[in-house]
Amino acid sequence: MNYFDEISKVIDYIEDNLRNDITIDDLCNYIYISKYHFQRLFKSIVGESVISYIKKRRVYEAALELKTSNKNILEIAIEFNFNSNEVFSRSFKKIYGITPKKYRDSKMIINKYPKIDLVARKLFINSLGYLISWELVEMPELKLIGLQGVSTGKNDIEITRKIWNELLKELPKLKNIENSNLHYNFLINGFSDDLNIFFGGFKVKNFDFIPSKFILRKINSQKYVKFMHKSESKNGITKSLDKTIDLIYDTWLPNTNYKIDDIGFDLLVVSNEENLNTEGENTIIELYLPLKR
Repeated sequence: MNYFDEISKVIDYIEDNLRNDITIDDLCNYIYISKYHFQRLFKSIVGESVISYIKKRRVYEAALELKTSNKNILEIAIEFNFNSNEVFSRSFKKIYGITPKKYRDSKMIINKYPKIDLVARKLFINSLGYLISWELVEMPELKLIGLQGVSTGKNDIEITRKIWNELLKELPKLKNIENSNLHYNFLINGFSDDLNIFFGGFKVKNFDFIPSKFILRKINSQKYVKFMHKSESKNGITKSLDKTIDLIYDTWLPNTNYKIDDIGFDLLVVSNEENLNTEGENTIIELYLPLKR
């Protein structure tokens, strides 16, 4: 049995029945597999439980209806198998952080949780010896403060460590950082073919009372593909991160229809210092690739 092909059939079945009742028994019977193995298989391939996936897909499609139809919210809720307006509104807000009514009245357009692309996901799982996943996300405006350094490509790690050593020394002077454990990093585009400008910094609530030596960067709200890299870390260095980055550009991107948006950098890398200080297989790095809308 080709498990990817079987789960792909399930994904298509779900798409055809988003407006109908779907049970796990229905899905198991559709591909002739036990409930226990099906649920484990679905989560390992898709990255979340089948119940969670179905709910997110229904809410996503309902969001499209809110913008493109004149149906009232209760009609849309019932259409996508939510038992009541309250249940629908609660699910919608939990997933998107806004109520259906406020979303309909806003200029906001939701792109999160379209039908999963198992072809691209299969490329990842077949190519890597460590865990990785991806999803489309909308990130609100970012206010970052940090420092920059120039590297040749051969001394990237050395420059990165130098910048972060300096940042951590200055940390007590910074009063408005949201989370000092979250480190934001990227390379600035268009500087030179031979040299890179590396930026490292923290997310802040505002730009008030920032020491003059720090560089301020505001990144507008943006659509990204968010990649999750998980592997062993040692001495603050995450294993195989360079291979993940190569895979994104060399394999994943050419096999999708997504286009990179030029917003001054190609890849935003977000790490959690608490994870990096722990030896073993639990280091997680988030990588954000900006996409054109």
